[in-house]
Amino acid sequence: MKHHNLASSIAVLWCASFGAAAENQSPAPAPAQVTATPLKPVSTARISQRGNVTGWVPPTQCDQDANVYFLLAPHATPGEVEEAARSGRDLPLNPREVLRIDADGKNTTRFDPAASPKLMGAKTVKTLGIAVDAHGTVYTLVWATRSAVGGESDEGVQYIVSFNEKGEYRSQVEVDWREILVHQFEVFGSGQFLLRGRRTHTPETRLAILSGDGSSLRDVVGWSGHPTEPLDGALGPNTPRFNQMVRGEDGRIYVAQEGQDDVVVYAFGPIGDTEAVLKIQPMPRNRQLLGFRSAGNRFAAMYLEAGEQPDGLNGERSGRVWIAVYSNVDEGGPHSVYGPAPALPTCYQHTESGDRFTFLVDGEQLITMSP
Repeated sequence: MKHHNLASSIAVLWCASFGAAAENQSPAPAPAQVTATPLKPVSTARISQRGNVTGWVPPTQCDQDANVYFLLAPHATPGEVEEAARSGRDLPLNPREVLRIDADGKNTTRFDPAASPKLMGAKTVKTLGIAVDAHGTVYTLVWATRSAVGGESDEGVQYIVSFNEKGEYRSQVEVDWREILVHQFEVFGSGQFLLRGRRTHTPETRLAILSGDGSSLRDVVGWSGHPTEPLDGALGPNTPRFNQMVRGEDGRIYVAQEGQDDVVVYAFGPIGDTEAVLKIQPMPRNRQLLGFRSAGNRFAAMYLEAGEQPDGLNGERSGRVWIAVYSNVDEGGPHSVYGPAPALPTCYQHTESGDRFTFLVDGEQLITMSP
């Protein structure tokens, strides 16, 4: 069976030129009701082994050591085009490999789910998302197809494939696509997974917890914020969007449900317990929420203020990035608003010295900034 829905769930490609596009915008003050604090560079690491990172599928991931993980957007070489035509296989244009760049920029590591024994020889291998646990284990959400015989449709399989910190294949867990087509996932501190997707034969949203070995899949039910509407592709303009998910340092997973008037952040535990921890009011100037990160007991919401120029031809977004930092024990506005930033941050850390953000700039530098 061909998979018709997972490809559409992949976010828009972001290119390294976004940082330059945003940085070249002429400075402008933040709205009167929000005082923004500028960010200043504190360190710069040049990527030495691989050169420029030209394209990836958002969001990036970051571990506790500030190493950054990119889901690469590949490009076909002339040789690959010729080989695909000769063998009848698809071009290798599906996002598949994950690239880790160490915080100092000196070393890179690749993670390829096609190294899984059950995926070798697959016709297509597509990575739809990545997650990183507290120990540096990398997890990839993968959809693969195998060529069918006798005129039947290609057979599809869905896996979560894991790797150790050296990039070596570790394990795979099959997620039955007949039960849930996964659009998004994260890993609990306990090793279980929170899956967001839809039931196969209906547009109904499903939010479920998968055991670490894949033997148990159970719905998260009984909480007031659970959405029953179809997923984002079929949503109306005023329907809440349930589309930001991050693992917290406390081992829980935080999910932002974006409505018409505000964003509510829920904390999920591995036994299915749920708690609403934060309500975020809209930012002025209709800034679009594009990302969400967690560090300690704080959350960083990332916004794009659209520029006057249209989006670039290569997928880059024009405009300026602003970052609002909240505490999960506060009911009021943000602790701080920073910006404009040079790009969406790849990492957010909160230490005794304050908030720190890391950005990929020009595809070749990791720049850490703080107020």
